[in-house]
Amino acid sequence: MNVTEYGKENEKLVLLLPGAFVNVEMCFGKVIPELEKEYHLVCIDYDGFDGKPGEFTSFIRMAKKIEWLIQSRFEGEVYAVYGSSVGAGLAGLLVQRQNILIAHAVLGSPDMESCGENTAKIRTKLIGTALIRMLRSGQIPDWVKNSMRKQVGEERAEDYIALIEGMPAILENVTRISMERQFYSHLTTPLDQNIDVPGTRVHILYAARMGDKYLERYERHFNNPDIVKNDYGVEDLLYFYPEEWVQTFEECMR
Repeated sequence: MNVTEYGKENEKLVLLLPGAFVNVEMCFGKVIPELEKEYHLVCIDYDGFDGKPGEFTSFIRMAKKIEWLIQSRFEGEVYAVYGSSVGAGLAGLLVQRQNILIAHAVLGSPDMESCGENTAKIRTKLIGTALIRMLRSGQIPDWVKNSMRKQVGEERAEDYIALIEGMPAILENVTRISMERQFYSHLTTPLDQNIDVPGTRVHILYAARMGDKYLERYERHFNNPDIVKNDYGVEDLLYFYPEEWVQTFEECMR
């Protein structure tokens, strides 16, 4: 696990957890310059995605490492944690475990999806393998490009295509094993229902284009979450509208 810090000391501590298969720079690079003006940022690159020897193991292990970091260096307290995509599941897990005090947990476009180990193995073998192959090569089949264009429009599809075509450079030192394990661990690390931790406010940035079924999941896993709706797709706000994302993030904590 690699830890990078930005911003001023003794300011409000914000923990940033990236999404699937990406590092801090790709996930948060556009918003860090603005956030570091007001907060002390602690940014996490997961095992296997941090440029160091070793593989990703599980989100449980990552949670334990992060808890130890916050307990040993920051007196066990975090002003806010932002988890992007699968990082949102990790942020929810940190809230659930209650080993560190989190004032605000902001979950970006979480899918809250989980399944049994056998199903997860099959999905990792079928869906995960195809996705990983595409990301590691940067080569997108024409039918995938056409599907993107139909779902999100020409302009946004080109943004997604550019991101995927740039992934081989990000994943240059990441093994297929780490990617498969992260995919599998996301599916097999379920959250409890009706999570309600005194002193913690959970905010969920709901990308409406994901579909209504996700709202039901959010309300099932968290007791009275603050759901902040936007009319975009998964983490579009973070990747393509960084100024609006910063404004939304800060409004969650007011």
